[in-house]
Amino acid sequence: PANGYPLEVLATSGNANVRVSATGSGQGARLFLRSHNTDSTYIAFNDSDDDTLLATIRSYGTAHSSTAKRQGLALETAGSERVFIKSDGYVGINEGNPGFPLHISFDGQDAFAGDTHLNDESVIYLQGTSADNEAVMIRWANHGSMNNYFGVHQVGASGPGDFVWTAFDGSS
Repeated sequence: PANGYPLEVLATSGNANVRVSATGSGQGARLFLRSHNTDSTYIAFNDSDDDTLLATIRSYGTAHSSTAKRQGLALETAGSERVFIKSDGYVGINEGNPGFPLHISFDGQDAFAGDTHLNDESVIYLQGTSADNEAVMIRWANHGSMNNYFGVHQVGASGPGDFVWTAFDGSS
């Protein structure tokens, strides 16, 4: 095997392609990767010049040493886990053991100073098109047709917006 790999597709010019096809009606093409249940299975993306690991998609076995990782899926870049999806569907961004449906961990870079920009302290960034009378909102529903909104209403195309906190019950 070349470089320890029993199967290698090598192209010295052009793209190296692999195709798995199912051409029958109702038939699907599948690629199965299998590892021991105490380990992880992954797809690695490497730079061919120096074999630098660029990114990884990793799935953890049912008996992996880290209970929190079992049956989870991780997306890694630059050698660090960036997104993790637990087996219960909870998603962590920079959080390896999310405790909420969406759990974002963040280490702020600057001390809070209300008199300057807070770009380095921002966890979520919402951007509108700067159109007059535009609104950029976060929306959630508590029950039935009741919707709640928090965001910014843009008054004028270049001026600062106004904070809005409102509820709408679906009728008027």
